[in-house]
Amino acid sequence: MYKKIIILLCIGVFWVDGWAQDRPAELSGLESEMSNLTNRLQGLVDIHGFLSQGYFSSSDNNYFGSSEDGSFDYTEYGLAFHSRLSDQLTLGIQFFSREMGGYTTDGVQIDWAFADYGYREWLGVRVGRVNVPLLGMYNDTRDIDAARVPVILPQSMYQESRRDINFGINGIEPYGSIDWGDWGGLDYEMWLGGTKSDVSTSASKSLSEDGSVVYEKGETDYLAGVALSWGTPLQGLRFTGTCAEFNDLIFVGQTSNRFALGSGYDVEGEFETLGFYVGGMEYEQGPFLFATEYHIMRGDLHTTFHNTPLGTFSRDFLVEQEGYYFMATYQLTERVSFGSYYSVFYRDKEDRDGTKQVAQGRISKPFQQWQKDLAVSLRFDLTEHWIAKAELHAIDGAGQVASVDNPGGMEEDWFLYLFKLTYSF
Repeated sequence: MYKKIIILLCIGVFWVDGWAQDRPAELSGLESEMSNLTNRLQGLVDIHGFLSQGYFSSSDNNYFGSSEDGSFDYTEYGLAFHSRLSDQLTLGIQFFSREMGGYTTDGVQIDWAFADYGYREWLGVRVGRVNVPLLGMYNDTRDIDAARVPVILPQSMYQESRRDINFGINGIEPYGSIDWGDWGGLDYEMWLGGTKSDVSTSASKSLSEDGSVVYEKGETDYLAGVALSWGTPLQGLRFTGTCAEFNDLIFVGQTSNRFALGSGYDVEGEFETLGFYVGGMEYEQGPFLFATEYHIMRGDLHTTFHNTPLGTFSRDFLVEQEGYYFMATYQLTERVSFGSYYSVFYRDKEDRDGTKQVAQGRISKPFQQWQKDLAVSLRFDLTEHWIAKAELHAIDGAGQVASVDNPGGMEEDWFLYLFKLTYSF
């Protein structure tokens, strides 16, 4: 299996390299057209965008949907517009669409759209739909493929299944930078607003651990939070922290045929409060970058089943998930970068071996309690605008594998590999 995956990675890298060398005219022509379009609108609005096509496959366990047989259902594209109306006021909007196996948007959606007023360096405010660093230091830039080496960020923190509800809010975001002189500087962001998820986003799929409930949509009264980033006196070193809380986060859906009393019964799952607490560190020096983050997600989930043969009844359990990672990347040449990370996730930080959850019937095998992921990434910059990536994951556990996608059961040890080609401008 190792040999097979390594061969596939090598073939992928050499294929994109040869493709770029054999087709300079096609690449140059497309870049020229995009440059002409941007130039025609110069002075009115800044335009940026990206197009991505990927492939993912797993040796065992369907991940991101149906991955065991391999899938090209991995596309992303976005188009962003910025217009500076004055020295202090900027308007921006991004249209976005993606398909990643079972995680898709409902066509093209507005990813973010806001007015940004920068009063002073120490105080500005964004109003509208804004992206926030809820899950960590890379959450608000996770769509910018050119900004990182990995194909996907560590899933212990930046779960693809929850991107849509954890990425942005409809509300207000004050921000600023404070100069501390010899002590460096402090960047801060605060936010208050609402967010929602519908069936097309699949954020709710991960909430049903045993697949007995299919949640269709969710929303919250509000999400409030603050993120701090301290740029230390040591060049390239920063420490970050985030504290955020959902208030009255509600998901609605129906039972599936895995529910003991049958399918089709209405279900409502509610977190009165759901907290996220994140701490991290990043050190960047020349071509080298090292980053690590740790987070806890904690809340009491109250689930109500309506009009079942046993009537309407409820059940409660504490959600206390934990995740962390260590990541290092290095730019070897102007065109080639590589990196690796080790990512660890636990469904229940107080039951890391899974024995308690198995006894409670929430999972069938202990290894569904954790997911430990060792990833190796290779990035190849074909041109200024084209990027090719290949990535291998050796995974122990299935803590983030959806039961509903694996009706035949799961394997503890498995591999995931991904390829991705991105054009950005």
